[in-house]
Amino acid sequence: MMLPVQALWRYDGSSMRPPNPPPSVPGNTEWERFDNAVGMLLSAPKGVFVKQEKKLNRRREKKRAAKQPD
Repeated sequence: MMLPVQALWRYDGSSMRPPNPPPSVPGNTEWERFDNAVGMLLSAPKGVFVKQEKKLNRRREKKRAAKQPD
């Protein structure tokens, strides 16, 4: 016996809430808080970017070497 679709997708209020409250972001206006939040999301140590770039360069070199006939 198949259950109706409504029974499978019933809204449960407690499971729809995030487990933690949002972090506090500094700023006086809504725009400043938004700008600071985006900056916090996008900021990463330079080492992460350098490591990723080296990995991509190695992959590119391997592809170029494989494409070129000897």
